[in-house]
Amino acid sequence: MKTALTTFMTAFVWLVVSVGASLAADDWNGDWDSRYGQLRLLENGDRLYGDLADKAVIEGRISPDGRTARAVVVYQNGSWMLVEWRRAQDRIAGNWASSGDGLPTKKNGQTWSATRTSARTSFLKFADQFVEKYPTNDTLFGKGPAPAWIAEIAGPSPTGTRQPSAPTAQTTDPREGLSNWYASFSLDQLMPAYEANIDAINYRGMEQASADIVFSVYPGHPCPAAMNTGFCEELNSRADERGYVRAETTSARIGPLPEGGEALWISFRLQGDTFDRLLVISGRNRASIHHPTRGYDYEGTASRRNHVCEMAQCMRDVFDEAREGNHNALMRTAGYQMVLYDLPNRIAASHRKMQQQTNRQTESRPKPAQRHQEKPRTQIADAWAILDETSENLGSISIRQEGNRFAASGELNGFYDTGRPHTAQFFGRHSTGEAVAFDLTVHAGSSGKEKTGSLIVELPSYRGDNPRGTLIVGEEIFLVTLVRPIQGMDADEVGDTPAIGIYSVDYMLTNVPAGKTLKVRKEPGRSTAVVGELSAGTAGLQMMKCEPEIESWQFEQANSAARQAMLSASWCQVSNGRFAGWLPGRYLKPMDY
Repeated sequence: MKTALTTFMTAFVWLVVSVGASLAADDWNGDWDSRYGQLRLLENGDRLYGDLADKAVIEGRISPDGRTARAVVVYQNGSWMLVEWRRAQDRIAGNWASSGDGLPTKKNGQTWSATRTSARTSFLKFADQFVEKYPTNDTLFGKGPAPAWIAEIAGPSPTGTRQPSAPTAQTTDPREGLSNWYASFSLDQLMPAYEANIDAINYRGMEQASADIVFSVYPGHPCPAAMNTGFCEELNSRADERGYVRAETTSARIGPLPEGGEALWISFRLQGDTFDRLLVISGRNRASIHHPTRGYDYEGTASRRNHVCEMAQCMRDVFDEAREGNHNALMRTAGYQMVLYDLPNRIAASHRKMQQQTNRQTESRPKPAQRHQEKPRTQIADAWAILDETSENLGSISIRQEGNRFAASGELNGFYDTGRPHTAQFFGRHSTGEAVAFDLTVHAGSSGKEKTGSLIVELPSYRGDNPRGTLIVGEEIFLVTLVRPIQGMDADEVGDTPAIGIYSVDYMLTNVPAGKTLKVRKEPGRSTAVVGELSAGTAGLQMMKCEPEIESWQFEQANSAARQAMLSASWCQVSNGRFAGWLPGRYLKPMDY
């Protein structure tokens, strides 16, 4: 459904773009300089309201031709005065009179003129877009001629169906009862390639909410590490000439997370979609976008700020929409959303696949004949990391061939609450030209507890370099992939890194003189073995981990200098795709700065 906020935001974006061409506008909106201080005015129908500098609130009415306005100016100490202005484009002039001097006229009033300096109104500190702030509690105002004098300037409506009425007490504020989810959010880890902004409204005690999502595309930048490359391609292909990708919200609700806590759940569609996607923002500002077949399209954080309706005019319909909703539809939506939320995270895998495609395209170009070529690694006998569907490391296995049979040894993770890997014994049971099967036993250390199961994997000669299979331990079943560690990395170090903190960006080598190389070590420390060398200016390095560990959330919020200081205090393990090793963090520079 197209939300009222969507309509408002479209108009608001057009306004921001258009006002730069010329200050001249045939309305009262904008900032005005005057001898009594800056006027910040907004026009809404026949209502005129705004601020006088940091002194007072302005509340009044505009004539049907839009040229004259009458208003009351109410100071913070409760005193007030009346003013009548006449406007000609970017100039206004008129008279004012204090509360004890009657109505402002040329005889008993003082002059008040102003010049418009900006057609865009600055943030209002005192006036309210929904509450008319007349000093009705002051009997001198409420029972005097001022209310009728202000009201009569508006006159009857063009159709003659509405009679002018005197200003009364404050109207109901639709923001009464809003929950903490009344906010605007922007997804982090996307710049400089993309931007995503979300505006949400929710009332306390209500499950339903309303939300508006806008994506912006800035061409010429690589797909961020926090996004699935398929999602990047879709945003690029669906952006309009301004770079905007409008999302249609199909459902928005506040609901619990499986791991605990509360979150904003938004189902949405991009133009051309025939299915719903899912955006989740948790109470701790973790954020993710989910696709019905790819799984995660984004994983990172969201920055929270004041709702857009606190910085610009919004119609009351924007808030009314959040109060409406179909509970049964929300329940059906919740089930579908949970399915999307449970799909695996393949963001890092999508980037590896893109790199592999690039490598294949490069390798397909004609090359000079080489005298020594590396033979394909098609043997199962090797050391492997065992990764599940989300690229989480489940353990390691070292397979060897003994005659016509296979034997193996290794470790598995997470099957006992011991805080360390569990020793696993693998027994070759059967093999064919396509796969090999092992029986296994996992031990829980000195407690004597054991779990049995099996591992069945396809042979590399049949499947390819990373064979797939099924791991069964006790009553748990996992679809797994065997991955060879690259040079300098142990099997237990292989796995997907989170798309947040120090892992959310690639790195380049810095502080290395041109023409020189930097030795990369097996372990943190200058006395450990060298696993390779990196040339000055090497870019695209993937972060594996640092010691001492760098707190991801602090890194997310730090500026360039602070990030560099954090890196300089640690040794970090990085990979260039061919080997991995440790180096002092002062030689690393995030590529997003």
